Amino acid sequence: MKPFIKPKSATPEPASAPKVTPNELTILTVASGIADSDERTAYLDRVCGDDSALRTRITERLAARGATPTTAERAELVRTVAAHAPTNTVAIVPMSGMTLSATQSTPRQSPFPWVLATILAAGIGALAVFFVNEKTARVIAESTALNAAQEKNIAEREREDAQAKALESRTIAERTEQKRAEAERQREDAEKQKAAAIATAAKSIAEAEQLRTVTKTAQTTAEAALAKSAEAQKAAAIAHADTLAKFAAALIEEGRHADAEPAARQCVELRTANNADAWAVFESHYLLGAALMGRGNVADAERELLATAQGMEPLAAQADATNRARYITAVKKLSQLYSATGRRREASEWRHKLDGLPR
Repeated sequence: MKPFIKPKSATPEPASAPKVTPNELTILTVASGIADSDERTAYLDRVCGDDSALRTRITERLAARGATPTTAERAELVRTVAAHAPTNTVAIVPMSGMTLSATQSTPRQSPFPWVLATILAAGIGALAVFFVNEKTARVIAESTALNAAQEKNIAEREREDAQAKALESRTIAERTEQKRAEAERQREDAEKQKAAAIATAAKSIAEAEQLRTVTKTAQTTAEAALAKSAEAQKAAAIAHADTLAKFAAALIEEGRHADAEPAARQCVELRTANNADAWAVFESHYLLGAALMGRGNVADAERELLATAQGMEPLAAQADATNRARYITAVKKLSQLYSATGRRREASEWRHKLDGLPR
């Protein structure tokens, strides 16, 4: 079916002519062309909606007609619409080419305006697509630039962090080297003193029996020198252990438990081997336990922390403020480990021990 646009007739509407609107005529014509009754009913439900009067008139006309309208009937319907349509309106009636020839003798309008409108619509659509694509490309470019800027900032921060860590490591290495050089100098001094003492002793032994007292004195001096050398070495080792303890504590505070574990182990070895103060040894074991706990090694961490807390417990009541703080820190870390592993009873027991500690 082809749409036909027919201008309104200037003839005044007869008083006795039936009132048929263009829309009603269109619905009637389309419904008449639907052979299947279910499809026709569905079509009327859709186009008539709540307008029961329109639905009744269409149904009555279809029932009176009883079949698809003939060419002559269609022409009569068109003339009726043309005669009774309102001013400045047109009727859009679907009809075939034969029907159009039978009802309209005037030439068809030129399709040029429609072609121009189609071209204009296509141009507008293409322009809209162009603007949409341009906007999409601009959004993508801005997003890419933003991501690149964020990645650059992240890389810059990582570079600065790496430089800071390298500087810190360099500083620690320099301090360690200074302590090692000082210990080496002390060892050389002790060796020199030892050599002098041995020489003195040999000379004294070579002398007469009457010089035995002098020789014995020289031997005493040599032994003192050896003791001094040992004490110097011990002091250097303990000083190095103290540096490692501070380094490990700083790494644990920063969350770098993997780096803290070797330093803590070396600190434990040095303080144990050189018979350091008991509280210092306990602190070394605590640092090792904290590093192991941070790395998720629960079993080894519990062993170190439990031994530390149990070793400190008998001494805590008479300890000074610094050592008592070490004991409290160790017990809290042990309770934290028990709480994290679901062992609430052990955690509660150690917290109660802290409650009973003299203030």
